[in-house]
Order: sequence, then structure tokens, then C-alpha cells
Amino acid sequence: MFYNMTMGNSGYQNILDLMGQGIYSKDQLYDLVYRVFPDYSPNSCLWVIGELVSRHEITSIGYGLFRKRILETFQTELSTKNKKILELSKQGFPYSSLCIYQTSWIDNLLSMPGGPDATILEIDKENTFSLYYLLHHKFGRNVMVEPKEHDLEMYFENSSIIVKKLFSKSPVNKDGSLRLEKYVVDLLADRTIKHFYYGVDLEPILIGMLQKYECNYSTLLTYAKRRKVEEEVRQILRQSLPDSLIQILDKNTEGVSIL
Repeated sequence: MFYNMTMGNSGYQNILDLMGQGIYSKDQLYDLVYRVFPDYSPNSCLWVIGELVSRHEITSIGYGLFRKRILETFQTELSTKNKKILELSKQGFPYSSLCIYQTSWIDNLLSMPGGPDATILEIDKENTFSLYYLLHHKFGRNVMVEPKEHDLEMYFENSSIIVKKLFSKSPVNKDGSLRLEKYVVDLLADRTIKHFYYGVDLEPILIGMLQKYECNYSTLLTYAKRRKVEEEVRQILRQSLPDSLIQILDKNTEGVSIL
């Protein structure tokens, strides 16, 4: 293998120094890597790019564009109970896509203690009811499946687990943790969240999240379109991103403006 740890780390830093605050296409980034590692093959240069992404040194912002990481990486921390719920679900459905999140995260963003306490667990459509039965057997009546507005009003209790279908092609991590792109869209589109936070203006926290965390904007807008909130997300992006970034994104989206 071509990689040498000492040379690699110093070389990585050289690449980051050359990048500065710019935004690069994959070809432009490849050229930077080749300048630092002129003896590397094309595949090795691509490997370096992948390594920089996996180390969170650079980030893909979508549309084939990369920049040095300047914002925080979005991460969530599950409660002990929800870690057990996720692990049980993985054991029962090892080949299914899963995503879990808890409403307490939203309460914290809103600085609104005492809000609804729910765990939302999503799985591919064909396993929704099977997962419900598994969790119901373990946790009893505090488990709901695909609840409608009436169900939430009549039967929801704090600490409930809500099992729902996972939208196909949802942006989720392999370990079941939530990605920023899904979180932003679901706060606008998910009917359960809209029920819990009816009348609450979520736009300021969405703007704050997009200004704080790295984001893949093409993934965000693709998912927003699938959930039918694309225009709402575009409006929030207009208020979240600097004009210089919007112009670069527009230039690289084949004439399709993110505005």
C-alpha cells in the first residue's frame, strides 16, 4: 500500500493549507492532491480524498463540491433507553435500514423543557408492523405504530415509542443515527413532529442548525423534494447561507438554482 502515516499526515495538512477557504470540484481537489503527492496513481489520489472526507477534514457540500471543514459535524446523543431500543431493533432486523431520534433534542433546541417525551423509530415499510410487535412485546402499551392525529391526541403518553415507516432513500447513517439533512426536512414535513409542536416557529432553529453544521445541500434538497417541502427548505437556505456560497452552488447545479 502506498500510504505512509508520517508522510500522509503532513501531506494531508499541506492539502488543507492549499485549499484555504475555497470550494473545489472533485477534479480540482484531485489536482491539489497530485501536487502534494506527485508519485501517487489516480486511484491513490482518489483514496486520499476519501480519507480526508472520512476524517472530517474536508466535507462534501453536494453537487460534486468539497471544502475544508469550517463548521461542526452534526451528531446526536441517544439516551440510555434509546440506545437499548436501537440495539434491540438492529438485532431483530439486521438487514433493515433504521433511524431513531427523540423529541427531547427538539425541546433542547427550542429551550422548551417539559415538551413531549417520545422516541421516534423508523424502519423500511415492510417491517414497520413487525418492529412494532417486537417492541410492544418488550415495552408494553407505550408503543404506537403509524399514529394518526386522533391516536396521538387520545393515546399518546410521555416516554412512548412511535414506530413509523422510513421514507425510501432517506439520508440516514448506517448505525441508525440521524443525519442533519433528514432532521431539517423532517422538522418541516413529519406529521408527528408537526402535531407535537403545532404553532411553534421552527424556522429560527433550522436556520441556526444550517449555520452551525456542515451540510450536503444536494442531499438536503433531494430529500426535501421527496417530502414535498422543497420550497420551504429553499427559503430557509436563502436566510442561512452567505451569498458567495449560494452563487457557487448555483453555478454548479447545471442551471438549476437552489434559490
